[in-house]
Amino acid sequence: METLGTLNDIGRRNISETDQKDAIWCQQIFNHSSLIWLIIDEDTGSIVEANAAAAEFYGYSIKELKSMKIFQVNLGMAENSKESMTSEKSNSDMPIFLKHKLKSGLIRDVQVYSSPFQINDRILLSSIIIDVTSSRQAEAELQKSRDRLALVVEATNAGIWEWDVANRRLSQDSRCKAMLGYAEHEVGDFVSEWQNLCHPDDITHIKQAADKYLAGTVDRYDVECRLQHKDGSYRWIRSTAKILYDHDKQPISWVGSYLDITDSNRMEELQKEHALKLRDFIQVVSDVSFIIDEDGRYIEVFGNDEDMFPTPRQSMPGLTLFDVVPHEQASKILEEIRIALSSQETQSFKNVMHLPKGKRILVARMALMNYIVDGKRTVAISIVDVTEQEKARDMLQACYELRRRSDVLNDLLNGTRSADEETMAYIKSMGLDFSLPLFCCVINLGTAAADKSRQEINSVDLQEIQDVIINELNGVKGCITWGCRGKVGVLFQTTHSAQNHKNRSMQLAGCLQEKIIEYYPDMALTIGIGEIQKGLKGFGESFQQAWEAITASRCRNGSYKEIIHFRDLGIFQLLSEQSGQKRATEYIATTIGKLISYDNEKGTNYLDTLDVILKCANLKEAAQMLFLHHNTLVFRKRRIEEMLGVSINDFETKLTLASAIKLYRLKSLE
Repeated sequence: METLGTLNDIGRRNISETDQKDAIWCQQIFNHSSLIWLIIDEDTGSIVEANAAAAEFYGYSIKELKSMKIFQVNLGMAENSKESMTSEKSNSDMPIFLKHKLKSGLIRDVQVYSSPFQINDRILLSSIIIDVTSSRQAEAELQKSRDRLALVVEATNAGIWEWDVANRRLSQDSRCKAMLGYAEHEVGDFVSEWQNLCHPDDITHIKQAADKYLAGTVDRYDVECRLQHKDGSYRWIRSTAKILYDHDKQPISWVGSYLDITDSNRMEELQKEHALKLRDFIQVVSDVSFIIDEDGRYIEVFGNDEDMFPTPRQSMPGLTLFDVVPHEQASKILEEIRIALSSQETQSFKNVMHLPKGKRILVARMALMNYIVDGKRTVAISIVDVTEQEKARDMLQACYELRRRSDVLNDLLNGTRSADEETMAYIKSMGLDFSLPLFCCVINLGTAAADKSRQEINSVDLQEIQDVIINELNGVKGCITWGCRGKVGVLFQTTHSAQNHKNRSMQLAGCLQEKIIEYYPDMALTIGIGEIQKGLKGFGESFQQAWEAITASRCRNGSYKEIIHFRDLGIFQLLSEQSGQKRATEYIATTIGKLISYDNEKGTNYLDTLDVILKCANLKEAAQMLFLHHNTLVFRKRRIEEMLGVSINDFETKLTLASAIKLYRLKSLE
């Protein structure tokens, strides 16, 4: 054998057969050992022998190693340093830690066990080298971790513990023990002692947390449990830990900390309790509330009325204002939030929003909260729907202004108010100038729609409708409205002359009609228009003409939505005069009185039949208008002639009867 031969050459002696066998056996152990093994000349430092494991570790061949000296791989050892070699020899029973350089240039931490032996006069060292680089690095990392942990401990007042896995020893600093009221010497370092302090209900929970960490399900051991204090009470302790591994991925120790979280848990429980109370309280409030951070993100959303939310309530947390409301409104609200945060004062602002329940007027009140979410400050915002209150306030104000305006204008029309300085100042505040051309309209609102089967509107509803219409029409440019004797008066200030007034006034009246129909499509209405006038007297004359146009139009059997100008009344201008009431009553009684009485007694409609016959050129046309058979109408005509004692075919009789019918209908509407 090579090694045996070398050692034999060194000894220059003959050996027995038994010694020869022992030498061969030793040589085989040396060559095939997995340990890194060198034979070194103590005097020269030459490497006399090296095994395969050494060659693999250092990266040299055995031949190359045998041509080298130990000083070439052993850093920090001077060449031919007898002192260094002596140090290795003198500490043969204890390992020494050195740094060896590999052929690749890498430096490895090694632990060397050296034992001297002598062949003849030559002393050799048998050195077994163990690579401890990984464990030394692990120890260094552990020390760094301990240093860092010490800083954390100082900052958090946490206790530090370490469990030595191999020796099953639990080391704890004084803080860990002090948390539970114990002095340094009162609790030992056995795990069992600390397990006895655990609350029975938490033992399974602790074990599950450890198993999850060992299985790699979580990246650290983190558990909250109760440990018994020396006084018998239980303290909530948060225990966190990490496992340190060696180079073979085997756990060396657990290093962790204890933190007493009893007080914080109590505070958290109180906060949760208060939060639940607050949530329950807010949920019974009819309006809505939000918690929003400084970036406009919804944190919490409260409220029961889903129609008060611009988007489904459940989807709002996590969204921003810009995700929920139009950009302009979102910017305005965000600005108000930042003002509240900056000033630290309660803010209030009004906003108009389109919600599922329609256009609403909302008042928002916001206040700064001591509540940080993800590092963001927050505000609480309460939203109150004041739409109805605003409408009521505006309506009340409008009603007051309407009553005052109506009183002034009606008093001027009736002659009960003089055009004194105070009155004219108020007239001017309305935008009226009696020195400019003007004309009046009178709007009559019917109590039933064209469909006779519809339920009639009662007087209270009609008054409310009239007030709404007056308020809405008053917003029309150049238009002033008021209430007068159950009708709506309208005054237009105009620049048009009397010559081209009619078409323009009809157009303006048409606009009024359209606006009313927009609100009340089924409302029966008639609009009368007076002539263009000037001055306070002209105001009265134009209004009277519009009123008479309304009165006379009732005799015309026109549409239930009609606009009529005073100029178009013709002979009806005479019929609408309010004088001669007694004579008119006698005239009606002597001409068509019997027919009226018969209709009232029998429930017939012969008066309407007579009116249609008088308007038509022949009975065939009248029958078509009345949807009657021709023979039936002939019979009715004869019956009417018999009751009245006249012949309807006579022209003068027709004119008399027609006038009587108009006068009758005019009087019945007064």
